[in-house]
Amino acid sequence: MPIQPASQSARYDDPSLWVDRYGDVLLRFANARLSGRDQAEDIVQETFLSAYRHREKFDGKSGSGT
Repeated sequence: MPIQPASQSARYDDPSLWVDRYGDVLLRFANARLSGRDQAEDIVQETFLSAYRHREKFDGKSGSGT
């Protein structure tokens, strides 16, 4: 199922909404696969930073893979 943001503005301009919506699940995923919480937090932070840097290219067609 594609991820649908609350609005175009939320999708591109307000990363704090991304953290509220996806932060916990990303951290749980990373923490389960990496050697420690610090490393998981770093990876999630890098994920959000990369998403922010490339937000103009995102067209909303991503899915959860399930």
